Amino acid sequence: MGWLRLTKSEVPSSVQINRIEQDELDLAIAEADPELVIITSSFNIRDTVIDVVLADATAGGLQVGLPYASSERKLYIKKIDSTINPVTIVGRDGQTIDDSTSWEITLQYNAMEVVGAGTGWFIL
Repeated sequence: MGWLRLTKSEVPSSVQINRIEQDELDLAIAEADPELVIITSSFNIRDTVIDVVLADATAGGLQVGLPYASSERKLYIKKIDSTINPVTIVGRDGQTIDDSTSWEITLQYNAMEVVGAGTGWFIL
């Protein structure tokens, strides 16, 4: 394990300093706001900072490809348009979502929240 020595002025604003005792800092990392993207065509989530996908399928059905199911990662996908065009959610490289290769959202404002479990995704 390595050590990083920071002065109080070098601590980012997203980190709360709870206590300074001798030369040790007791830090609490502030929970980051979820990263949101709005899509209008098929999209593969590969970026680890994306947490929320709002899908607008007005122009036609689209697909949201999930990243590899890393442990405890949560994603939220919501269909925001009123058309009957489906938003299809698929796992990466054969990873499943509740033992299925894909799931569809067909109604406006319906959503799916999934959590990664290492080898696949589970709907919450």
